Amino acid sequence: FLSSDRENGHVAYLPVSTVDEDNGTSSMTSALRDRDMRQQMSQVLKRRWQQRPSSWLDLGLEVIRNKFFHGVMALLITLNALVIGLETDMPHLSMWNQVENVFLFIFLLEFLLRLCCLGPRDYFRYTNEDFSWNIIDFLIVGVGLF
Repeated sequence: FLSSDRENGHVAYLPVSTVDEDNGTSSMTSALRDRDMRQQMSQVLKRRWQQRPSSWLDLGLEVIRNKFFHGVMALLITLNALVIGLETDMPHLSMWNQVENVFLFIFLLEFLLRLCCLGPRDYFRYTNEDFSWNIIDFLIVGVGLF
């Protein structure tokens, strides 16, 4: 059984059993082994449960602060810019309006997630390190909706 301890970065191997070659008996009984595995799994599950966000607000804050989330949003912004460029070169295609609406919907969801998690006061607070980006997001989504 392989166990990982995240806090210490420690990986431990627990022996299944050791056999005494002289008499062929197991030095670790299955009951003891099962009890140890159950205790270890219980500790791992408790640690994971304690790491879970305590509310939807905490989960939302965790998401908007996540680097992967930032990367995905940056990729979507880049793709949107690419679509705008393609739309300029190929205006005769009829799909551009639907594609733009998909991007607008995704950016609206991001805006609402940030607004709900941070609250209007913190979202628009000028001391917020993301103040400039928040205003730009607000204006772009607002203009896109109207």
